[in-house]
Amino acid sequence: MVASAKKTALDIKYTMPSCVPAANPNLETSGAVITADEIQQSYDQGLTYGLAEFMNYPGVVNADDGVLDELLVSLNANKLIDGHSPALKEQGLNAYAAAGIRNDHECTQVDEMLDRISRGMYVYLRYGTVSKNMPTLLKGVTLQNARFCCLCGDDLQSVTLP
Repeated sequence: MVASAKKTALDIKYTMPSCVPAANPNLETSGAVITADEIQQSYDQGLTYGLAEFMNYPGVVNADDGVLDELLVSLNANKLIDGHSPALKEQGLNAYAAAGIRNDHECTQVDEMLDRISRGMYVYLRYGTVSKNMPTLLKGVTLQNARFCCLCGDDLQSVTLP
């Protein structure tokens, strides 16, 4: 994909998948595991500009060594780390934000959005094919916090575009 993108006039940016498999290998298998070393290689080769959807929030909260290594590689390279933390709150959310994860697109309620913004995170207001959280979240956007809000079309299929 990266090689093909370089042949176009578009400036396409890629992020490295952060959790392969997305859950503990005892729960699901994907045929691969992406490690901190492989993430570092993608940065060294200029293939990716950040870490995508950091789903393993239990690993962040519980300070799993492998998870922290992935985050440190990205932080040390000054790369973006995208979040994915549905229903995470309180001390768990503190740990997640403190780990350098700067955004989340999994908010479904205004209080979740405001919790993330209060911790300096950006919130992606999602409007996808299945999850249509933007109308609800827009109720919490104010002049004071609007700079922390972005629009997001997560899992958006073209056939459902208005």
